Amino acid sequence: MLQYGFLFRLKTCMIIHELSEMMVLEELGMTIGFVIWSFCAVLFFIVGVVDLKSAKPVGFFTGVKPPKITDVKKYNKAVALLWFITGIVFELIGLPFLFLKQNSPAFVFMMLATVALVIVMMVVYLSISRKYEER
Repeated sequence: MLQYGFLFRLKTCMIIHELSEMMVLEELGMTIGFVIWSFCAVLFFIVGVVDLKSAKPVGFFTGVKPPKITDVKKYNKAVALLWFITGIVFELIGLPFLFLKQNSPAFVFMMLATVALVIVMMVVYLSISRKYEER
């Protein structure tokens, strides 16, 4: 009888240990996801810095030349500010990576927020280009 009790406790301890290892790996995976997300946010900041220092009008859409601009310095500053704000908002959208469990349904909201951010970004850029475009 004593032997079965010991084996049961040993098996229970092994299961608890395996579960705790799985939880640690899950948390590590979420942390790695946040680090990758943050790296993308840093890329937005880098684009903003490059745009801010540019002497020529900066483009926004891939493959489309920037419009002829009246005040290049102010235009570039406005576009750089757009990228900086986008980087901050993008980072804030990614914060749930640190608190949610893997495969949480809340990630759908993060992805929808990211799509909304991109759409808002395009609308804001179009208003910036209209403001500084030569007529």
